[in-house]
Amino acid sequence: MAKPISKRRETTLAILKAYESMEIDRIMSFRADNCIQIIGPCKSHAQPIRPFTLQLSLTNLVAASLERPIMNNERYRSFFTTATARIWNFNITIKDIIEDTAANKTVVYAQSTGDTAAGPKTYGNEYFILFEFDESQEKITKMVEYVDSAKSREQVKVLRGE
Repeated sequence: MAKPISKRRETTLAILKAYESMEIDRIMSFRADNCIQIIGPCKSHAQPIRPFTLQLSLTNLVAASLERPIMNNERYRSFFTTATARIWNFNITIKDIIEDTAANKTVVYAQSTGDTAAGPKTYGNEYFILFEFDESQEKITKMVEYVDSAKSREQVKVLRGE
């Protein structure tokens, strides 16, 4: 008899499916109102969330150091919409999921591929993603996404058409 899947793991899988859909409203539906997102590697995660003016473009999505600000839901929505406008047929391959029941977290090791104007499967990366959940385990309160920084730099060039 198969062991029942936890609500936390079920939500983790649903979040990843939402990312494959590339539908921002579907992705955001899993985020608590106070959810924050960190994309690393970066030098420090201790910086406060500050009000911002939206000025995103493909030229400033990835700094050389991948130093990115902590993003609240509003900032993440804008970032995601800009970053993914040139990607389609996005697929995630889950390599492993580790669940920490005591801390109410999951960690996902995954790889992705997607199509761009440069051709099929010209977008892709490798990730470790930490999800922290609210008490219901249906919403995340924090997402920390570690990406292959060298690959990220390459991907920005592909998305810009270089």
